[in-house]
Amino acid sequence: MKIIHVTDSSIQNFDGISTYINELILSSESKGDEVLLLCTTPTDKSNLRAIQYKGKVIAYKSLRFPGKPKLIVPIKTGITKTIHEFNPDLIWIHSVGTIGTKAARIAKGKYKVVCTKHSFDGDLWCLYLKIPASFQWFIHFAANRFEKIVADACYFFIYHFNDTTKIKDKDYFNKFVKFPPPIQLRFLENQSVKELNPNQLTLGFCGRCEPDKDIENTYLALQMFQKKHPKIEITFYLIGDGPVAKPLAAKYKSIKTIITGYTADVIPYLDRLDGFILSSRHETTSLSSLEAYARGIPIFSLPIGYLSEIKNIDNFYLFENIEKLVELLETIFLTQKRGRKIPKKNMLGDLVISYSELLHRVTDSIKSR
Repeated sequence: MKIIHVTDSSIQNFDGISTYINELILSSESKGDEVLLLCTTPTDKSNLRAIQYKGKVIAYKSLRFPGKPKLIVPIKTGITKTIHEFNPDLIWIHSVGTIGTKAARIAKGKYKVVCTKHSFDGDLWCLYLKIPASFQWFIHFAANRFEKIVADACYFFIYHFNDTTKIKDKDYFNKFVKFPPPIQLRFLENQSVKELNPNQLTLGFCGRCEPDKDIENTYLALQMFQKKHPKIEITFYLIGDGPVAKPLAAKYKSIKTIITGYTADVIPYLDRLDGFILSSRHETTSLSSLEAYARGIPIFSLPIGYLSEIKNIDNFYLFENIEKLVELLETIFLTQKRGRKIPKKNMLGDLVISYSELLHRVTDSIKSR
């Protein structure tokens, strides 16, 4: 097949959507597909991800407005000609920004289109652009309009979560199709145990450290734990890069922080952890917590993300505030003294699939239409 992937972010910056797209492209190339990627130029030019596949990448320049975080508007010069000349069998859209909606308008009625819903865009835009509560209705309205443009061109929307509260009232809800989230199978290989050190506790987070990940709340919880248990040395790993990593590490100097920056292989760092903390505000799937869970690491999470929707799942703990997180850390590591363990065989079972299986299911569904 000839497949175009479309995203309004840079494929070279380290984040979940980039990993998702890169793995799909690698899976495509392994079975002989021809791939074209339409994306933006990198927002952060330090520690860029290396592109390892043969598929062609077109990165559109952008207008970048002042402020933190920056509002970025891609300049989509020549995108219509590019799509028609490639003549794809499938266009796979991964965001409903300006490039995604432009590609949807071009493709409507001419090409087969699917879209993955990676996040709730209205919530994300309000958070990143720091929109006051009284004006957020307009941002949600705009996000819904963008998504409607993409939906009109799509055969179906792909989602990887169970809770449909925020999408069930969409007039195109019938286009949403659930697939299990994908994971790189290497995370299920060569797991090992890790004994707890009674005088040390190593915790961490993996992913791009953006404002929406709310990592400061994790620091506040660790600071509270540290005051209650001053003899225990805490090390906190931020496995990845992003704009809030260094400022937070500098602000909370009492917590020993190790920032890895972008790394192609996160497993050696994950395997150093006693626990993984997810404090994100908006993630629907949280591939990073799935990967950590596959390594047998206890997961401490706000009630968000794919794993939080599954009942009675072992080694997974929910907290609603920093006080509850501190209580859980004390219970698991000090009272019960649980270390990382080798996951039970097929622990994730039918909860996840490989990227190649996701690609197979989607392309088969498209071919049958």
